[in-house]
Amino acid sequence: MSKRKPFSDKQITVVLVEPKQAGNVGACARAMMNFGFSELRLVNPLADPESRECLERAMTAAPIIQRAEIFDSTKEAVADCRQVIGTSARRRRLRLNWLTTREWGTQKNNQKTALVFGPEERGLSNADLLLCDGVVTIPMACKFPSLNLSHAVTVLLYELFFARKSIKADFIPERKPAPSEKREAFYDHLQEALLSVGFLNPNSPHIAMQEIRNIFARAELDAREVNILRGLCRQILNKTK
Repeated sequence: MSKRKPFSDKQITVVLVEPKQAGNVGACARAMMNFGFSELRLVNPLADPESRECLERAMTAAPIIQRAEIFDSTKEAVADCRQVIGTSARRRRLRLNWLTTREWGTQKNNQKTALVFGPEERGLSNADLLLCDGVVTIPMACKFPSLNLSHAVTVLLYELFFARKSIKADFIPERKPAPSEKREAFYDHLQEALLSVGFLNPNSPHIAMQEIRNIFARAELDAREVNILRGLCRQILNKTK
């Protein structure tokens, strides 16, 4: 299976249409930096992107805001993008390509893509949605199907980041199961310890030991974990002997 070619931070452009709250713009920029994206465009911003509130919310992501391009219309903001993905908190009657965040995030895509978010109070207009090749919606509990703008940006960029990176390899140390030789030595040691405390039937220890082996097999013990458990066995035998 071929590996997914990762998105670069230049391939995804976040477009905020008529953002009203300066704090939201700053928080969106901060989420972009968190997940490795840097291209921000604003369409007729009602909030001042140079305001103190905006830059304070952005913190170290302030350069993203300072480099942001400003456009008069959504059409102009996405004109150079090969794919345009809109966002909406609710389904509409428009005949559009609807996707969940995860469906879109896991699609193979190496094109320059605009990810477009509407104003906080009403979302994207139908006219803006018709500019889109697809529309992403974030699944939520039906009783409250709405997210703050910066939260929605965070969710979608996280999904992209998760899809384009090997999260396990990058953030979780690789675990290699202990070799069979070490595991078999542990099982022998464990059987000896359990016999010493009367847990196993000395006439047929293998019956319970097979169940115990199954439990540890599912855990896929690594070498360090096997050594810890053998230390436990030694302590049991020291006490019983």
